[in-house]
Amino acid sequence: MDIIFDTNILIELIRADNDKKMQRLYERVNPNQVDVYISIVSIGEAIAFAYQTGWGERKITMLKNIIDECIHIGITDEVIEKYIEIERYNMRKHPTLPAMNGNTQNMGKNDLWIASTASILEATLVTSDKDFNHLKDIFLNLDFVERDNNGSIIY
Repeated sequence: MDIIFDTNILIELIRADNDKKMQRLYERVNPNQVDVYISIVSIGEAIAFAYQTGWGERKITMLKNIIDECIHIGITDEVIEKYIEIERYNMRKHPTLPAMNGNTQNMGKNDLWIASTASILEATLVTSDKDFNHLKDIFLNLDFVERDNNGSIIY
């Protein structure tokens, strides 16, 4: 099955402080060595994060190299339609899917674009962000990567 990286996975790959750790993390998030997709939203989000947090040129170049190795997916008409459908579900106003238990589900708009892209591709979204959990098995497949008490991804 195809996979799509959430922005936090791109960032975490660069945060690995050496090539060996980066390789171990990459093997964890892509164990079958399949092609990796990323949303153009994740590209913008990750590069903006790198500059905002003061990453040096070496790390930014590494990030761009990882991005270049992925298949970039833009915002198409299909993605827009899926975005609308998921947002209607989040707001408990979907015409055919039963309403979620409890309150509406607010998602960051970038996460909504990424989820919509993953859903259209029928790709497994690899993430460490629990904000996607309510969409699992309804709109997308998830590979949730756990974090330790210090916030580092466990692999």
